[in-house]
Amino acid sequence: MDTRSRGWVRPYAPSRARLVVAGWELGALAFLHRTTVDLFHVPGTPLLLVVGVAWVALCWRLAVMGVYTGPHGVLVRGLVTRRVVAWRDLDRITVGDATVRLGRVSVPVGRTIWFETRDGTRVDSTLYADGIDFRFRRPLFARLHEDLRRCHRERTAPATMQG
Repeated sequence: MDTRSRGWVRPYAPSRARLVVAGWELGALAFLHRTTVDLFHVPGTPLLLVVGVAWVALCWRLAVMGVYTGPHGVLVRGLVTRRVVAWRDLDRITVGDATVRLGRVSVPVGRTIWFETRDGTRVDSTLYADGIDFRFRRPLFARLHEDLRRCHRERTAPATMQG
């Protein structure tokens, strides 16, 4: 999906570390392929095609993952999810600590930018201070938070009448 043609703009440049992740995934999938062929005597070519298609799909999702702003709201693209929140439905954009639940265990994942809607729902932005895009660019994380808040204020400010 070409997000620019639909008015969506990513308000930050993704980190080149995403390429490292893609390379790491390729190495892991190559290892999986090799061990599967050797251990289970599976024909290598069909498995290689499946693994290759999976890798390309995951790399594409990794490349487009993030937050985009547009005239009508915020688009949050996760690795497997996509959600649009209209500017008028947003109450606040905050930074807070996030956790991921794995069964009964909660794993802290660090500071993240949250979109809080008027009905009380918190939408995870996929923007983590310790994440791939901001781990070594901390000032960019803080600046992005302020830019998103400014954009929200501008898009929801009441129109003034000019006489």
